[in-house]
Amino acid sequence: MLRKIIQLITGRQMTCRRYVDLMTEYMEGDLSDADQELWEAHFEGCPGCKTFFTGFKNSIELVNHLETQGCPTEVKKRVQSILAARAERGGHSQSKG
Repeated sequence: MLRKIIQLITGRQMTCRRYVDLMTEYMEGDLSDADQELWEAHFEGCPGCKTFFTGFKNSIELVNHLETQGCPTEVKKRVQSILAARAERGGHSQSKG
């Protein structure tokens, strides 16, 4: 609803592609007030973009945590094992159909 109101008032809309393009700028506080309003309205009205942003933000937080705290040895070994198994299969997970 908010998204529609902003579109009617400003004559502007935000596509999912534009939303993703502006994600980093949004997180760094670099959007203009108008673009930030459009971005936030799109976020509230688009479940797909909300899910994508949440995953993106969680990934960044995980990387930041790993950079400052390091990766536990058991996690590192498990990831290496998974990557080695995928490499042996040619890099693709094969689904049984």
